[in-house]
Amino acid sequence: MIGYMRPYRKMFAPEDWRNYRSVYCGLCNVMRMKHGIKSVVFLNYELTSLLYLILSLIEEEPVKHLTPCSLSPVFWGKKFGERQGSFNCASAASLLIANYEAEDNLLDEGKLIDKIIKGYTELNAGPIKKTYTDFSNKLREIYFEFQIIEKEAIERYQEEYIDYLANLSGEISAEIAGNSAEAEGLSCKEAVYSFIYYWGEWIYLMDAADDFHEDKLKKKFNPLFLCNSEPCEKAEQLLKGYEQYAAEWLSKLPIRRWKSGIESLFLEQLPKRREATIEKMKSGK
Repeated sequence: MIGYMRPYRKMFAPEDWRNYRSVYCGLCNVMRMKHGIKSVVFLNYELTSLLYLILSLIEEEPVKHLTPCSLSPVFWGKKFGERQGSFNCASAASLLIANYEAEDNLLDEGKLIDKIIKGYTELNAGPIKKTYTDFSNKLREIYFEFQIIEKEAIERYQEEYIDYLANLSGEISAEIAGNSAEAEGLSCKEAVYSFIYYWGEWIYLMDAADDFHEDKLKKKFNPLFLCNSEPCEKAEQLLKGYEQYAAEWLSKLPIRRWKSGIESLFLEQLPKRREATIEKMKSGK
């Protein structure tokens, strides 16, 4: 469930895009330094967008450092994150999520790629779990509960399970957000937690809407199959609701910089991506 928070570059002002890109490249750089070059395959826009928000909230002006590209060392660029605790937390979260999701996928399908991902991430998961014990345990608990609720949803086939599963996805995202905010000493940790919680729900439903027709063809579980009403309308209604709740929390956050970029990303670009996904779902592709 990654890639749904990918921004539209052309909708950013040039300076906002440069800052967002510096966060993305900075996270990539931290992942390489902390967990090895192979770990950067788990780099994603969801964690980048979270860190972009976190840096907009911290008191001290974030500093860019000139470092080589993780994949092409001959290219150098200015990146955030080298001395930011939130980037360390997010890089650890990326490996933990990949590990838990591969484990979950193995229970469902048992594909070779998931065995490879689980095997690789296990090598890093051990040290991460020691460093972030409470954090990793909490994520594992949520993933375990997710597996149980999903099995119940398949057995009982009731619409209410859409909310149960989306809520757990929200908790996963919010847990990462809360720990990243805490790593920077943010006093607005609870507001960040609530804001990202709704985007976590949004990500889950976006994934379900995007895969709806493919899952139907492959006879795989999709939460939108549980709808009592028309699935496309239900998905659009829920996604718009999550966006609205998130927007209310965004208005409460003490944004210190990059406000135009933050508002563009969360209030304009991601709703546009939702529109594109719903249109795809309607078209039957």
